[in-house]
Amino acid sequence: MLAPLTPAAVFTAWRAAPGVLAAAAGLGGAYGWGLRRRRARAADRWPVGRAVVFFAGVATILLVGCSFLGVYDSHLVTLWITVVEMIGVGLPFILIVVNRMSREDTRRAAVVDAELDAAGPTGLWWESDPQLAERFRRR
Repeated sequence: MLAPLTPAAVFTAWRAAPGVLAAAAGLGGAYGWGLRRRRARAADRWPVGRAVVFFAGVATILLVGCSFLGVYDSHLVTLWITVVEMIGVGLPFILIVVNRMSREDTRRAAVVDAELDAAGPTGLWWESDPQLAERFRRR
């Protein structure tokens, strides 16, 4: 039997839900590993905002599953509705923010490509070779 939900219980009623912890560790670990691999391979850096938004989503999963929301959700209908809303509205909102960031990167890349195309030949060695110039011509 759970104690009544009080303001103090909001801060003290936490549980270590193994499934939620495993999911959060798996998601966060895989994303962090991917960031480290990208940093080692790519010259450009992954936008910090994307990583922050992703880890905010992982924190939301932990909040919903391990905090008082997860402890009391099966006993109080209002908390269950809050959990459903956080999963149904909060996490998709985070995905929309990440998608918006990627579209902004794509738009910026198109602008940079147009600037490079407008600048004309750069004197790169393959632009002097007729076969390679045709193969690697800018579109």
